This record gives sequence, C-alpha cells and structure tokens, in this order.
Amino acid sequence: MKGIFKKSNLKWISLSALLLLLLISAFAAPVLVDKKMWSVRLEEKLKETETLVADALDNKISRLASFNEKIKIKMPRLPEDNSFTENYFVFIFKEDSLIYWNKEADIEKPECGNLKLPYFFDEGLRVYLVYADTIVYNNNRYFIQTAEIFEQKYDLYGEESRVSFSDSLSIEAGTNITIDYKNTDVSVKDGRYRSFIFKSKDGNSLCKIIIENPSLDNEINNLKRTISTVQSLLIALCFFVSALILYVYVRRSNRITRFVFWTLAVGGGRILIYLLGIPSAYFHNALTDPSNFSSPFAFGLVRSPAEFLITAIAGTVIIVIGHKYFEEYYRNDEGAPKSRLSFIVALFVFTALFLLTLRGVGASIRSVVFDSSIRYFREFNLIPEPHILVMNLNILTLGFSAVLFSFVLLLSLYRLYPGNIKKDLYKLLAGLFLFLQLAGFLFDYFQTNPQGTPQIRISYILLFVITAYVILKNNPGHTTRFMLYSLAASVLVVNLLTYYNSELERESLKTTSLELTRNDENIYSFMVMQTLNQLTGDEEIINEFGKKANAKAFLAWNRSLLYNENVQSFIRFYYDDGKPAGGYLTNKNLESLLPDVLIQTDTVMLMQSPSIFGEFRIIRGIVPLTKDKSIVGYAEAGVVYNRVNLDFASMPEFILKKRILISDVIDPNRLVVFYLNGDIFKSSSDKIKLDDDFIDELKENFEANPREEWAVAGIDGEEYLFYITEISGLIVGVGKEEKNISWKLSDFFKVFFIHVFIIFIIILILSVLNYKRTIRLFESYKARLIAGFIVVSVVPMLITSVYIKNLIETKNDELIKKRLEEYSTQIKNYLENYPGLIKSEALFEKAALDLSVDFTVFQKNKYFYSTQPYYYMTGLMPDLINYKAFSDIEGRNKNIIYLSGVFEGIPYSALYTKIAAGGGEYILEINDFFNYISLPLSDIELDVFMFGILSLSSILLVLLSTLLANQISQPIIKLTSATKSLSGGDLSIKIEGKYTGEIGELTKGFNMMVQRLKENQEELAMMERETAWKEMARQVAHEIKNPLTPIKLSVQQLIAAYRDKSPKFDAIFDKVTNTVINQIELLTNIASEFSNFARMPKLNITKIDLTKIIESVIDLFQSEKIDIEFGKPSGRIIVEGDEQHFTRTFVNLFRNSVQANAKNIYVDIKEFDDYFEVTVKDDGEGIKEEFKDKIFEEKFTTKKQGMGLGLKLSRRFIESIGGEIELAETSKEGAVFKIKLPKIKT
Repeated sequence: MKGIFKKSNLKWISLSALLLLLLISAFAAPVLVDKKMWSVRLEEKLKETETLVADALDNKISRLASFNEKIKIKMPRLPEDNSFTENYFVFIFKEDSLIYWNKEADIEKPECGNLKLPYFFDEGLRVYLVYADTIVYNNNRYFIQTAEIFEQKYDLYGEESRVSFSDSLSIEAGTNITIDYKNTDVSVKDGRYRSFIFKSKDGNSLCKIIIENPSLDNEINNLKRTISTVQSLLIALCFFVSALILYVYVRRSNRITRFVFWTLAVGGGRILIYLLGIPSAYFHNALTDPSNFSSPFAFGLVRSPAEFLITAIAGTVIIVIGHKYFEEYYRNDEGAPKSRLSFIVALFVFTALFLLTLRGVGASIRSVVFDSSIRYFREFNLIPEPHILVMNLNILTLGFSAVLFSFVLLLSLYRLYPGNIKKDLYKLLAGLFLFLQLAGFLFDYFQTNPQGTPQIRISYILLFVITAYVILKNNPGHTTRFMLYSLAASVLVVNLLTYYNSELERESLKTTSLELTRNDENIYSFMVMQTLNQLTGDEEIINEFGKKANAKAFLAWNRSLLYNENVQSFIRFYYDDGKPAGGYLTNKNLESLLPDVLIQTDTVMLMQSPSIFGEFRIIRGIVPLTKDKSIVGYAEAGVVYNRVNLDFASMPEFILKKRILISDVIDPNRLVVFYLNGDIFKSSSDKIKLDDDFIDELKENFEANPREEWAVAGIDGEEYLFYITEISGLIVGVGKEEKNISWKLSDFFKVFFIHVFIIFIIILILSVLNYKRTIRLFESYKARLIAGFIVVSVVPMLITSVYIKNLIETKNDELIKKRLEEYSTQIKNYLENYPGLIKSEALFEKAALDLSVDFTVFQKNKYFYSTQPYYYMTGLMPDLINYKAFSDIEGRNKNIIYLSGVFEGIPYSALYTKIAAGGGEYILEINDFFNYISLPLSDIELDVFMFGILSLSSILLVLLSTLLANQISQPIIKLTSATKSLSGGDLSIKIEGKYTGEIGELTKGFNMMVQRLKENQEELAMMERETAWKEMARQVAHEIKNPLTPIKLSVQQLIAAYRDKSPKFDAIFDKVTNTVINQIELLTNIASEFSNFARMPKLNITKIDLTKIIESVIDLFQSEKIDIEFGKPSGRIIVEGDEQHFTRTFVNLFRNSVQANAKNIYVDIKEFDDYFEVTVKDDGEGIKEEFKDKIFEEKFTTKKQGMGLGLKLSRRFIESIGGEIELAETSKEGAVFKIKLPKIKT
C-alpha cells in the first residue's frame, strides 16, 4: 500500500481522481434535481427569502433607531459636533419649525408627530426609510427625524451607482424582489408571486414584500451552470496536473525542448481557459465587461480586460522563460562560431523582428484606445477603478514583453559579434542605433499605415539602446533589470497611447459632427412615439395622476429614448380639462419656445410645429391616459429639432456625464461647435468668436468646392483644431483645443504615474516573497547610500510639491470665489435698480435673462426661485437650503458664505449671500455647478502633473543614486571582502585599484597593516610561551588569594572572641577552625591542580544545593560592613556544578560590591521552565558606562592591586556548565548581575 502512494505516483493518482470526478459531474445534473421534490424545495426557498428580507429590514431599522438615540444624547452639542451624522439625514423640529438639518432632502414632517415609529417616505425620485421620535430638552419638546435613502428610482450613471435595497436583496436571494410602500393591506393574487406584509416591532405595517417564485427551469439551469463551472475547474486542473507529469520527462532535456514544452503548456493553458469561458462566463463585473475593452485581435483571446490580462501574462511568461534559457545559453558560450557574415545576417534578422515587434505593439495600443470605452486621459484618478488599473497593467505587460523579446534578440546579436564585445560595446550600440533608425525610416516609408510617429520610434530606439548599454555594461540584478525593462516599456506604450488618443480625438470630431448633423425628423418622431407608448403603459402615473407629476415626468424622461439624446426635450402632463398637471423640461427656456397645446384627441397624435423664432421645429405628440376606459389626463412628449444640434452646450454636467450622443473622448466643456448658414453664424456658446477672415475664407472654399477639411483657428489666444464639412448648404465646424506641451506632459504623466505605481507594487511583492534577500540587501552599505541619497533628494522635492499644490489649489479656490462674488455683485446691483417696482419672481426672471447667470433664491430656508427650476420641481435637487449657509447668514448675520459640496458625484463650490428684491429679503445661491468657471489648472491636472513629475524624478533619482552609490561603495566593498579574507588568516591579501582622497589613504593603510601583521606574526609566536607563564602566575596568585581572605577573617574573629572572653568561644572556635581547615584544603587542591602547566583547577561536577553555597558565602562576609539579604526559596535548588567554583564566583561578586562601597546586597533565586536565575544586586557606585563591555575581559581591572581575572574566571566556569552570567543593569544607584543555571535533565 505504501508503494502506491509514493511521491512519484501522487500526480497520476491526482489525475485519475480528477478524471473520475469529471465523469461523475457529467451525470450529476439530472440526478441532483428531483422534480417531485420541487414544491417542497420551493416552499423552503421562499421562507428563506422571507427571512432574509425581514432580517435585512429589521437590521436597517435597528441601526436607524440606534442612531436616533445617539442624536438625542448628542443633541446639546449640535450643530457644532455633527461629524457622526455623515451617513444619515437628520431633521429636528421645534413644534412645527425646522431648526436643524445636516443634509438637504425633501422629507416632510408627518402629521402623527407624537409617535415613535419607522416609516417610508416617497419623495418622488427617492424613497427614504425614516425613524421619527420626540425628546423634551430644556422644557421644550422637539421632534427628531433620522433617515437614509432606501430606493433611488432614477438612474443617471448606470445601475451600479443607484441605491436600491430591493435590487441588492434580489441579487442576494437569487430571485426578483420588489417592495410596495403604499398598498400594505392587499396581498398579491398572482400565482407567480408570493407576498407578505412587513411589520415593525410596534405592529405597524410598513411595506409589502413581493417575491417572484423561482421556477424549476431556472433552478435546473442554475445548477447546470454550477456544475459547468465545477467541470471547467476540473478540466483546468487535469491540464495542470498533466503538464506537471509531462515536465518530469522533459526537465532533463535540452533547452529548446524545455522551451517548446513551456510554450505549449502555457499557450495551451491559455487557449483552454478561453474555450472553457473562464472568467467571462462565470464572473460578471467591470473586469469581464466587453464594453470596457474587446478586440478582434488574437481570435477573441482579448475580449475583455480580464481576458486581456490573462493573455498578456501568458505571453510574458513564455518570453521570460525564453529569456532565461537564452541567458543560460549565452553564459555557457554555446552556439555557432562567430564570423562577420553570421553577424550581418543576424543584424538584418534582428532589425526586422525588432521593427515588427514595435509595429505589433503600436497596433495593439491602437486597439486598446479605439476598441475601448475607457478614456485614460479623461477619467484619471490617483487610485483608478479596478478595470482601468487592469487595463494599465495590460498595456504595461504588453510593452514589457516587447522590450524583453527585443532584448533577447539583442543578446543573440551580441553573442555573434566577431570582435571584442566589451571593448566595442559603446561603438556597437551606437552603430545599432543609427542602423535601426535608418531601417525604421524605410520600414515606415513603405507602409500605407505606419504605427506611431517617427518621434516615438526615435525616442524608443534611443531608450532601448541606453537600457541595453546599462544592462550589458553593469550586469545588474534581476530587480534592477525588471525596473529598467518596465520603465522603457512604460515610456513606449504611454507615448503610443498618447498618440492614438489624439488620433481618436480627431476621429471623434468627425463622429461628433455626424451625430450633431444626423438629425432626422423620422428618428425624432420615432423617439417621441416610443415615449408616448411608454407613458400609456405606466400604471403608477395613471393610477396616481397629478400626484408628484414633476417627479414622475422626470422619471419617465430618464427611462425613455429621449434621455439618450443630447437634445432639448420635454414631457408634460395635463388634466382632462387641459390645465397643466406638471412636467419636466431639459431647459427652462423651452417654456417660451413651446406653442400652446390643444387637448382634442382620444388617440395618439403626433405633430410638428415651428418655434416662435422660426430657427427650428418642435416634434411633439400627445396621448390620452386612460383608467378603466376613462381619460384621467393627457401626456405630452417632444423634442426640439434643429439641423445642427447645439443644445449639448446648455445641458448640465450631471446630465451630460454618461451620455452617448456626444463622443465621450472629448470633454464637452472643451468642445466648440459652429455652423454657417449664409451670413448667419451660430455657435455652441456666445463667447466663441471666430476671426472674420477665417469665416470668409471658409465661405470661399466651400462655395468653390464643397468638401471636408481640417483647419486651425484661434479663440481667446488658444489654438483650436476644427473638422469642417458642408451638409445641405450648411458649413458645420466641430473643434477642440489643441494640446500644448504642458498639456501633453500632463496626459503622459496621467498614465505613467499609474505604471510607476504598478512597478513599485510588483517590486514590493517580489521583495516580500524573497524577504531574506531583501533584508540582506538593505543591510549593505551600498543600499544605505542609495536610500540616503533618495531621502535627501526626495524629501525637499516632496515638501516643495506639497507647497506648490496647496498654493495652486488656494489660487483656484480664490479664483472661483472671485468669479462667484462678481456674479453675486452683478445680481445685487441689478436688483438695486428696481427697488420694489417689480414682483420678486419677475425681477429674478428678468435678471437671469439680462445677466446670463444661473442662480437660485431661497426665502428663509426654502426654495423660492431658480434659473433651473425643473431640477427643484422634480425633486432632483432638494428645496431646502444648506444649513450652515442659512444659520451663518440668518443667525450670525454674515454677509457672504462660501461652501463646497457634492451633487450626483460632482463636486462644486457655492456662494450664499443675502439680497433684497421686490420688498422682501432672500438668500441668493450662485455655484459653479451651473456656471462654468475655467481654471488655469484643475485639481486632477495638478495632481497628475505633480505626481508625474515626482514619479519621473524619483525614478531618475533611483538610477542616479545607484550609479553614484556604486562609485562610492565599490572600494568599501573591496575593503570589506579583503577584511574577511584577513580574518580567515590570509595575510597575502592586497587591495588593488587607484583611489584618491580618504578612500586612497584607507586602502593604502589597510595594505600596510596587512604587511606589518605578516611581519609581526613570527614575533608574536616567540612571545606566546612567555605570556603563557605570566598568565599562569597571575592565575595562581589570584586563586591563592581568595582562600586567604576568609582564613584571615576567621582568625580575626577567633582572636576577638578570645580577648572578649566570649561565652560562645568554643562554638566560634569550632566554626573558625572548620573554616580554616576547609580553606587550607582548598589551597591544597589549587596547588595540586596548578601542578599541570597552564591549567585551571579541574572541575568536580556534582549535584549541589545552591542555597547552601550562597549561605556559606554570606557567612564569610558577616564581619564586613555590609548587609546581605537572601530571598531564600522554599525548596531546595539542586544544580550540577563544582562547589568550590561556585563559592569563588559568589565571593568575587560580593567582594566587588564591597569594593564599590555598597551597603546592601540582595540575592534572589527564580525558577523557570528550563533554568534557575540568580540575581545579585547592590547599591554601590555601579560600573561606569565605558567599562560595561570590558568587565568580563581578561586582565581588565579598575583596582590598583587587581589582576582582572575574577569575573573572567567566573564567566568561564558558569559557561562551562551550560549557564550564563551577565551585567543586567548598572547606574550610580548600583549594579545587577544575573546568573542563569540550567536545571538537571531527568
């Protein structure tokens, strides 16, 4: 049995097991699903879903209730301390007056203000979960509402950005779940659904949960998908194990065979993963979304960012393996003989493959730009989204593979060079640079569509040659090579990315021109009809006609085809008597352009009508909305039709952000559109003024020969590139600002910074995986030099960058404030010209029209007027003013307040100030959300530029620091190596090299030292015998001196007792004579032991009680002026050792304490698992700091008559029995010695 499970058989056993599991899984689906048990399973699943929903709702309500209690506790500190309220809405009422709110929302106070309960509030566009409560504070009763958004009905930026509790539950439960907040007393009678009423803990019905019954077919399909996933995993594992089995047979083959094997294994594995649909078929997120990137290259192997990553990694692995084997081949100097002919042939082959590789990278990057919806230069974040980060990793990996492959080709050329390669390296690479440039020029010349530009080719070849020179000259380590390859790759791919992005922008001008001029009445009529059909089927609008009509109109518009077009459009509702019920218009100006509506139809009616200004037509339709065959009202939908659509310029940014009509390659704020119709000039902004000569030249050119052309024109001192074409007699131009050098650098650094971050992370991971080598590396002198250079250089640069960044941000803020203040001053001055003559609303309307400034006016804390009223009327923007602005202006009488905020993910700055109009007082809000303010350098552009400069500077500093550290550390490294050789006894070592300065003096001194050591070696040998005799004499003297001291003390004690006629004389006599006899015996043993030349007394190892030895030594010092306290343990402390050596050790320690003027000695013994620890502490003068490391050295002493052997011999003895002795502490208050003695092993 053991033979079966040998290591060599485990792979075969694993493969067999995997194949067996794969076979079993093929028959699993029909067996696992029993249709007869489906009804039971369905009931269980529905109950599980009900529990899931109920628990989730309970948790939300509980958290909201807990937060409500927290508000009540911290209410005295509001609004100053409101940081804890960021995640929830808070409203506090005093009676019926709203006195505090932390966020703006249109949540009303319920009539049942006395109750403590949760409830849902449908605002129109959002549903809030609200918790209401009351509190009495300072004899006043307050009503508190805390809330959070539960459902967001509209969708501006995609489903992933919408808050939806029901959607998140549906995903978790695996079935469709909807929540009805209104009909909480009627159950659903449709058999396809299950419903239940959710009640709060106090018994109130909050909502009705509707769960779609899972179908048997769906359950089987889900199970099949699960089994398919398992099968795919098993197939992949079978392939992996088979590759391991085959590798056993090829690992000893030649390099070509091994490389072919790895190429087939990795390539085959990649193809297998693709055929199995991994990961796209099993994971659905931004990484597997083809809309982010999908290319026809490689037969679909790069159909998503994740697929691209797998393919790029597989290709890189193959090239890395090939590089490894080729380096081995190169180092072993194998291959064909060198000759001029072989080198010339290799040169042409290398050049062809090098240029083809460069073209392949260019084509791939072009695909990355044109086949992707990711905008690398518009959607920059310092921490990018996962799919953008992966795409940046992909293009970096692609460039890395190309550079590494090119270097492998260069190694083959390097290998075949017939001359002295080390001597001619510089000449070879310089010649190669010129030859590649000439070949590249010819290569591009004969291509119809060359990839990249000559500048990119020249710069890349130069960078490649420099990188090759550094690597071939210095032969750096793998990490340095990886960094050099990666940086060269990053520069190449980012340059290509920048170039193709500019090409895409040019193409987008054509696309935008086509989109803006493709306006077809039939298309617009179709969109209007589709919208009307959508409205007739909207049960919520029909059943609650007239309620929250503005919000419902916006929702209908958001869900219609009209939302997908950047044209002015509208949806309006009318009662059956023709009176307006509400609506939504994309621009308030449409109100004055739309003709009156005649309600006289029972069917859908589509019509066209010219505007009152005659420049465009309005395509609109009206349809009756019926309920139970009765008309409850009418719905109108329409668009503004113009031959050239310039409406995008008047659309707010949060509406434009994800729109599909205008190409998202170009920022709409930087897009310029104009058209010429005879002498009529119209543009997307009144601020755009073109030179009259430019316009006249266009007219002449297109009158003579209608065509399309590119032209450059100046606007406000900036150059704009225009794509100009003629359509049905109209000359239409679409342009963008041309990028200057600073802009191009900014674009370059946007991606380059991310690449540097990726390179750093990869190096960090490799360093952690090989942490031992990393630690050794950073312990080296060279690494410390590099780190020092970098720190000294980078820290000032960081400080300067932070300062500049803060300075520019401050300037930007000041510019925004200045512009907003100018707008507010204009409005104030304008209003002062009409003191009480015109009603407020009409006056605001007139000011907006005359000044062309967007603003909002609040009366007290509520919305009163806005130049963009429909965003407030629909509820998209709350009609409540910012609390801080309101409290500062009304409560603290501040004149102007500047605040910043975020709306729909877009940051903005706002100014609030008090104004007077029409005899009333109001609060004016002006922001840069609706009023575009151009900044010299935006925050993102500033971050990109600063971080890009820092990245590039850091890389250059690392490279320069490495080169400089090499120059400095090379002689130190040689000196270190020579010192190691010298310590090993090699006295013939000598440092070669011409060094100057201190390094030269050091190497010269080292060589002289080695020479003198060699000369003194013989002299030292002659002195050894004499030294040995002297050493023995000192040791004998010291060992004899120790027993004499207690003998002297004992005799003195005996004499004193005799003279004092002590009654205990006999006992003292016996004790003293025993002590003297013992010490004399000790002297006898010492004399016999020293009879052997240079040998200390032989150890007599026995089991002894350490406490008795310490007590006997304490007895010896009874007549001394010192108090010895012994913390004697309760039991016996038995150790193995020599009793006499132990005695001498403690005598030495106690004697040293006495000589250090100690008054007290404390002795303590502690027991640990494996050893005993003896602590000897005194209160003497301690040991000086400079002597701490010398007290155990031989011959060291601070006493006039000392020999410097006591502690040395004590340590030798303690260590000879497996123990340790150390000076644990020392100060002016005394010294502490600790002795560790091993326990006797049983």
